[in-house]
Amino acid sequence: MSGFDLSQWFAGGAVDWSVAINYATQLIVAAFLGFLLSFKRTPDRYRLQLIEAHSLLAIAGAMFIIIIGGDFVRAVGLLGAASVVRYRYAIPDPRDASTLILALGVGMACGSDALLVATLCTILILIVSQLLRLFPEALPFHMVSRRDEAVLRMTALDYEKMMARVDPILERHGIRYSLISFERKGRKVGEGMVTEVNLHLNMGSGIKRHELTHELVDDNIDRISWHQAK
Repeated sequence: MSGFDLSQWFAGGAVDWSVAINYATQLIVAAFLGFLLSFKRTPDRYRLQLIEAHSLLAIAGAMFIIIIGGDFVRAVGLLGAASVVRYRYAIPDPRDASTLILALGVGMACGSDALLVATLCTILILIVSQLLRLFPEALPFHMVSRRDEAVLRMTALDYEKMMARVDPILERHGIRYSLISFERKGRKVGEGMVTEVNLHLNMGSGIKRHELTHELVDDNIDRISWHQAK
């Protein structure tokens, strides 16, 4: 792949627009196909950030192939850099992990004098991210159920009383859950024992967690916290 000279940005008519259109087409098709692949997941596992991650990683793959071309040295360098990103950084959000890999690709493109590729990728990344974050209703998300996953941690004095209250509330909201852990813990001297329960929830994305928290809490349940599902 031939590099893209910086002077082409300033010399009128010097940019080869057929090359630019070809690159843009490759990246857009990659983003679209990555988006479609995200729907292979079962509805209960649907997450918007995973759909975005599929599109971003597809863009990254196309960008890396364009940058590498037939250069073996660049390919080896990419593998080494990707290994650092994969094993040195513990990033729970797939969107953040995808963005980090894309930043690596944009940096490689700039360092390889492929400024056109770097610019097109950056613009497309921003467009894809904004479309998926700001206009979800315009996309064909009716193909899957909109559901999120979270871990609900509760501490209560009486476990049976807690579950007798929690179960019908979750059922009323269409929330499915499974028990992750159950633990009896001691409190301060003279205050007895409490039970800490962690539930894995599968719920509609429209459910507001703060409202559900207010609905669940009572004299028996004295602490509720939300955590990201792994």
